[in-house]
Amino acid sequence: HRGGFANPNPLPWVHLAAEHTRFDPARFVHDTLQQHGSPKRQPGERVAYSNVGYLLLGEVIARVSGQAYVEYVQQRLIQPLQLPESETLAFKINQAQLRAHGTLVRRSLLNLVFGWFVDRSRFTASQHGQWLQLRHLQLNGDAYGGLIANARGLAHYALSLLAGDT
Repeated sequence: HRGGFANPNPLPWVHLAAEHTRFDPARFVHDTLQQHGSPKRQPGERVAYSNVGYLLLGEVIARVSGQAYVEYVQQRLIQPLQLPESETLAFKINQAQLRAHGTLVRRSLLNLVFGWFVDRSRFTASQHGQWLQLRHLQLNGDAYGGLIANARGLAHYALSLLAGDT
């Protein structure tokens, strides 16, 4: 987070999980880096969170390794963990019925802001009292948050990091 990149609001950087097979991640990364890939300040000048930095890092990993980012992470980080079936750490959920739905408080500032950036009717599934339930969403950029885990898979990964196994 010292690369000097801006962090444009990533709320619009999602698509419906049902549309994932039609989504073009290479086009998304290319377009995003074309628009936001130049540093806005001198690298190293200050620490500032940036999803663009993660996208760029994913591209660097892909080019240096010769593998797609997702393949590299699966081969180098996930497969060596030898996760049992009850533990999930992946870029895709095989059992979608087990995936939690995101929610928003219907009358909230976050819901208001959400509606400014995305088509609320497209991304919300239903309303239950004060809650809006979101449809299953997929992030556009795997390198800035496309990894999905259940608590056991995340715990297994964190323990391997603490043990120095990865």
